Amino acid sequence: MEIILSLGSNLEDKVNNLNNALIELRKICRIVKTSRIIQTKPWGKLDQDDFLNQIILADTDLTPLELMTEILEIEKRLGRIRSDKWGPRLIDIDIIYYADLIIDQEMIKIPHPFLQERLFVLEPLKEIYPHKIDPRYSLTVEDLYIKLTTGVNMNKVGAIVLAAGKGTRMKSNKPKVTFSLAGKSLVERVVETASTLDSALTCVIVGYKKDQVIKLVDKYENIAFAEQVEQLGTGHAVKIAKDVFKDFEGDIFILCGDVPLTSSETLQGLLKTHRDNKAACTVLTHVIDDPARYGRIIRDEAGNIDSIVEYKDASAQQREIREINTGIYCFKKDKLFSSLEEITNDNAQNEYYLPDTLKILNNRNEIVSGHILEDFVEAAGINSQEQLAQLETEYYNKIKKHWLNNGVTLENPDSVIIGENVKIDKDVEIGANSVIKGFSVIKENSKIGVNSLIIDSEIDANCELMGFNIIVDSKIEANTKLDYQISLRSGSN
Repeated sequence: MEIILSLGSNLEDKVNNLNNALIELRKICRIVKTSRIIQTKPWGKLDQDDFLNQIILADTDLTPLELMTEILEIEKRLGRIRSDKWGPRLIDIDIIYYADLIIDQEMIKIPHPFLQERLFVLEPLKEIYPHKIDPRYSLTVEDLYIKLTTGVNMNKVGAIVLAAGKGTRMKSNKPKVTFSLAGKSLVERVVETASTLDSALTCVIVGYKKDQVIKLVDKYENIAFAEQVEQLGTGHAVKIAKDVFKDFEGDIFILCGDVPLTSSETLQGLLKTHRDNKAACTVLTHVIDDPARYGRIIRDEAGNIDSIVEYKDASAQQREIREINTGIYCFKKDKLFSSLEEITNDNAQNEYYLPDTLKILNNRNEIVSGHILEDFVEAAGINSQEQLAQLETEYYNKIKKHWLNNGVTLENPDSVIIGENVKIDKDVEIGANSVIKGFSVIKENSKIGVNSLIIDSEIDANCELMGFNIIVDSKIEANTKLDYQISLRSGSN
């Protein structure tokens, strides 16, 4: 099981103390990665020497209680006397995280208490595992670090989701954003990402067959809708949300309802860049070898964004630029709606372009910054059934790659489907043509035979499904063997 440990020392040979602790820890767990050693002021009693601290990412077969017991023994062997909670010590070893468990017992508390206040833990932890999500706060380590060091409240944001179009290239009567990717509609994926940021208000711009779109996402909290009756461009669509945000003050993300895989971590990074630069607007950009027909990013001498030029309006020289606009933005609310009042439709398509607000902001001497996206999959939009199928395949492949690199065996991986919320232990074998979805859990040393379907079920350790099994809303106890074609639904064996 994945664990994260913190090491600290502020007595005698501090570096040697940390090294000795690592030697001992290797006897009880597998060290995956270590942070650099940092020097920090003491926590608690301030009349003592500075500490040296280090974070360890490791893997263990021990239970949390067994791990804590072993750690106490290591500290004792290395000379630690636990008589003073906040005093100096030769070595201090803490369990920061044990997988995604939350444990609150007298002897053991996980995640570690006061983690959100401890810069000496968050700083090296951010170095080796910035996207680890704290199960107690539902924020990434990087978010906790930002919150502690800048005072930025990551929760006070809004979002506008553009979802009014029909999507004629889909060759369907359905609104494009209602199509599913890996079992969840495109628009729902976008709204769900906004909700993970604790968006104070998310406004979905609807239009074509609006009721179908609204039905998919009206279950989310802090959701509102505005209708774009006439399709006059992205600037026009965003402007429609002005009344919805009349009582809102803060930063607003502009998201695309047909760009389903933008992660909350990316948006948090965009928000940090936006606030660090005190920008009126920050654009999520990407550098690509073949920029094709994407809008080009025009930067000024200071490195800020001067404007975005659409491909059809770009000069030959501008079309050589490889940095492109993803269509995702973060605006200060007042700067957004005031600049929208000044844009025109004087362009090749006679539309009101949202990117035209950037030039207006620059003319006002506002800062327009850019945040570069590394994985373009997160900004991949869908315009056709073929693109949808390609992106879904890429999405499932990314999930399978994760499990293949974490001790799971997949027979003919191209034929296997694993959902995003599935949890699998190491030494699990999954047969060809199997589908595992929902919040399913498969414990270690279990074997899933070919052509099996598992949905929202738990397969305990050392189980074997011979094949052609259907398991839905059920739990299979440890050491169970199911013959071919046996099915279980809404119960246990």
